[in-house]
Amino acid sequence: MIRVLTVAVVGCALSVAVALSAHAGGRPPAGTASASYATMSEDEIRTSILDACVVTQWQSATSQRDNYADRCGCYARRVTSGMTPDEFNAFRRTGYFNDTARPKAEAALAACKVKR
Repeated sequence: MIRVLTVAVVGCALSVAVALSAHAGGRPPAGTASASYATMSEDEIRTSILDACVVTQWQSATSQRDNYADRCGCYARRVTSGMTPDEFNAFRRTGYFNDTARPKAEAALAACKVKR
């Protein structure tokens, strides 16, 4: 059951962010203009960060039993729950974490044990 769920999450994530390689999970998927973030809600941004993390972790997974989907969910929730409205607006404009959100993202990576 867990493997099926993980495969489903990875499949969805791949359709959203195929060629992502991100530090701190804040980069837009390759080939996606950062302008696409301009109209995203906070929940959509959280989902985008989760998808990017899952794709990145899946690409470097060493085992099919790796629980990266859970770690990425933790990371996306933590980083977005700590973001201010100004940080969300900066992310919407650029597709990247700004200087005040980046340390929050890095702390969330560490807290959730997301491999870099």
